[in-house]
Amino acid sequence: MIHSLKIRNFKKHSALDLDFTTGLNGIFGPNYTGKTTILYGILYALGGASHVPGTNIQKMGTNSGLGVEMTFSVGGVEYLVERKKSGAYLQGDGVMPVSYT
Repeated sequence: MIHSLKIRNFKKHSALDLDFTTGLNGIFGPNYTGKTTILYGILYALGGASHVPGTNIQKMGTNSGLGVEMTFSVGGVEYLVERKKSGAYLQGDGVMPVSYT
């Protein structure tokens, strides 16, 4: 289950903080407002830029600060993943932190 998602300078969003609840969560709004970008943020957190469609993942007009942070749980263990252009960081309950480049 995904608990939270923080997006910074990613595609359509300068800054977006979301908290998810147990059960079904809906994402709705007018066209071209960044709903799909939320899903791309999840893909980016888990797999990097190669998992996000398109070539430009950094918000237009920004030179730095691209990042996505997501907390989620699997099998009762909570994890935190932070991904920036320079690499990723994964930490879980009782699990040694791991950095990826």
